[in-house]
Amino acid sequence: MKRIRLLATVLLCVLLLGALAGCVAQSPEEQILGKWVYDADPEQYMIFYDDYNVVDADGTTARWFIEGDTLSIIDPWYGAEEGRYELSGNTLRIYTEYGVAILRRAG
Repeated sequence: MKRIRLLATVLLCVLLLGALAGCVAQSPEEQILGKWVYDADPEQYMIFYDDYNVVDADGTTARWFIEGDTLSIIDPWYGAEEGRYELSGNTLRIYTEYGVAILRRAG
């Protein structure tokens, strides 16, 4: 009987630790990974990779990084573009001097 109680206690602890691990918040760098489609033009998109490369619908590859609430994309042809960003669920908003870009997570 004591063995069953001990086994049940250990199993419960393992389950609780697993549940807590699943609740740990992801970093902004982890949250932004994947394909994002522009609301204004659904044929345009950006795919953020975990190696800090980003590829757009035209196949242009650039580098990206996040510092605080600023998302920077460094394109080899056009230089650096940066703007304040907000990431809420499946919506990514990027505020630049040109306005706001609203993107939705694809898939």
